[in-house]
Amino acid sequence: MLNDSNGKCRYAISHVYELIFGVATAFAMIRRHIIINDMKNACLKLMSALASLLVANYACAHPIVPGYERFGRTATVVSDQVEAGLLLLGELGCVNCHTASRSSIRHIHTKHGPRLDNLGARVRPEWLLDHLVDPQKEKPGTTMPRLLVRDSDSKRSAVMGDITHYLGTIGVFEDSRMPASEKTDSKKGRLIHNQVGCAVCHGNLGEEGKLSDQLPLVDLRKKWTSGGLDDFLKNPFATRPSSRMPQFVLSDTDRRHVVAALFGSLPGAPDQHFDTIAFKGQAWLRKVATLPDASTLGEPDTKGTVRGFDVATLAGQKNNFLVHLDGFLHIERKGKYLFHLGSDDGSRLIIDEKKIVENDGVHPHTEKRADIELDQGIHPIHIEYFEAGGHQSLSLDVTIPGLARKSVLGMVTPSEEELPALLHEGKEKYVFELDEARVPGGRKAFATVGCAACHAVSDASMQSASRGPGLETLNSLRACLSVLADSSPRTHGGVDYALDRDQQNAIHKALLWLREAEAVDPIKR
Repeated sequence: MLNDSNGKCRYAISHVYELIFGVATAFAMIRRHIIINDMKNACLKLMSALASLLVANYACAHPIVPGYERFGRTATVVSDQVEAGLLLLGELGCVNCHTASRSSIRHIHTKHGPRLDNLGARVRPEWLLDHLVDPQKEKPGTTMPRLLVRDSDSKRSAVMGDITHYLGTIGVFEDSRMPASEKTDSKKGRLIHNQVGCAVCHGNLGEEGKLSDQLPLVDLRKKWTSGGLDDFLKNPFATRPSSRMPQFVLSDTDRRHVVAALFGSLPGAPDQHFDTIAFKGQAWLRKVATLPDASTLGEPDTKGTVRGFDVATLAGQKNNFLVHLDGFLHIERKGKYLFHLGSDDGSRLIIDEKKIVENDGVHPHTEKRADIELDQGIHPIHIEYFEAGGHQSLSLDVTIPGLARKSVLGMVTPSEEELPALLHEGKEKYVFELDEARVPGGRKAFATVGCAACHAVSDASMQSASRGPGLETLNSLRACLSVLADSSPRTHGGVDYALDRDQQNAIHKALLWLREAEAVDPIKR
């Protein structure tokens, strides 16, 4: 606690001039209030303004490296300060951009950025663009620098927009939905979050990043899709090989409770038109292990409309039944539509008498997907499903071109003449639509501004630009690790890691030590 308090004090002192200026501003702002209103209200307003200023000045704008915050920031011995600087050189990915001698690289454990394959299924394009433009604003404490800092805001936004469109060609942006989200319990998730150790590094939910070595979680719903966050928590190393976050051994149910807690809650069935009558159905009461040929079924045991995907009610029992659903899919504009068919057990999707998705067999809830080019108009849609025993589930979502993923129930009617529920809700705003004309510029910028140095992509044609100066030759007070970055052709105007003075000094000592160590004990590169 003493070390933590010292760190906080030093950080506050480093911003004393900003605080003094802010207090003066606060007095000026309430001067008119004092004249117009009584002193009591004026004092309350002053206290509120001062509290806001203190919180704002203490908020961490610098990159948060927990090991450095816990042990390196309070170091007073030179050797410990050097170790702290070496830690930062690795965690900030310095050797991803700068070559280092073999003798230097022995002392640095390099951190690489997340893999960007299938990025669109994990994050939302609106967040990605904002994050690329200003990482520290979107994710306080991030170790990712702000790029193109010497360019205008408009130019930086344009380049980052191009990169966003390029990344959209690597993985289609879609609202990947977590299975069985309507069954999650955010209250249970909060307990699990604190019990398994998430709160140690991130803080209790609602108090994220309260300590100086904790990484705030900010608004995860803005960044993640629920399916993407669920997959990440299941195996962080799949997309982040250098992840410092461990893989927690949780059941699927408990992990999804945590996702619900992190999201604040998850959209349940009401947001998916769960009560909409979209299909006419037929049910056969028999036990099967695969979907049989329709010509062998004979007359159904029950018929009727289906509310949502409540096929068990249509069948009249929970196990050992087979269902066919028929309806009409309403398409407002021509485009490529991605369908996600999930079921426990087997299912099949047919549109315009063409098999689109095959998800047959006895299995737990499993989702399969496929896309199809559809013309504007009305298309017959047919779903086959069977339940053999155990849990029972059926869902069909669609990713509309330029829109988020949603349940197909809002776009289907049991008769051709009816209007689907989605049309009654009015037009939606297109949040992101891939512009192929911006992709070449985005591919080039991804390499030249430095993204490819830290992040791996599946694009075989992607090559990172040449590396910057050797690590041992850097002057930390002038290079990209400084508070005000120098411009360079490679970065098109420089980068800014938002380092504070303590971090700069630690890196400076580490670079000096590496030069001395290289001179004393050189190893061939």
